[in-house]
Amino acid sequence: MASNFDFLKVDLDTAELFSTANMAENNYTQKDYEGVLTKVRKVAENTAVLFADRAFIELPSHSTLHDKLQIIKHHINNKDIVDAFFEIKEHGNSSAHKLNPKDATKENALKSLKQVYMILVWFVTEYVDDQIKVSLYENFLEPKAQERYTTAERKFIYVQTVNNESGKFAAFEGAQKIGEGTVASDDIEADWTPNSDFLRSVAPKRIK
Repeated sequence: MASNFDFLKVDLDTAELFSTANMAENNYTQKDYEGVLTKVRKVAENTAVLFADRAFIELPSHSTLHDKLQIIKHHINNKDIVDAFFEIKEHGNSSAHKLNPKDATKENALKSLKQVYMILVWFVTEYVDDQIKVSLYENFLEPKAQERYTTAERKFIYVQTVNNESGKFAAFEGAQKIGEGTVASDDIEADWTPNSDFLRSVAPKRIK
């Protein structure tokens, strides 16, 4: 599955955020919305620390995410970014500390992913690499689960003729029906040679 957060790999500091952000996307496809909210919160907190470092803002040691946000919000001239930080914090705290949190819904999980994406695009374009296209803001895609692995199949060609020993099918005598079918190829011991006993046994089950 392609990740919305591949652009984080442009810098060593932001590259460390990629793994957790990508895991949050995977949680979403698995309907683990609680996992999404807690991981997004981690990414947001670490982004806040990176921002403070790049903006030369001193944060108290052992400060909570709330403490960090109360300090850095005065240095961010974008209300949407500030609001996104605080909303991510609220949903993340609820998911981290409560059993069966009501916040852990598909809607909140998707919104949090979009919000942290917006925060990260803002941070990367403003403080890491201003050459990254601003159009990234419009490129977020809802994570989709990869198609599950399906058993590989092999195609076989068959030729059917009519047994007219009874004399009841004279009209079809000498006629041939040629077609194709498929059969699972996971049996490595199977004999796939033409007209083998294996093919003769499975073909009738797969021919319609």
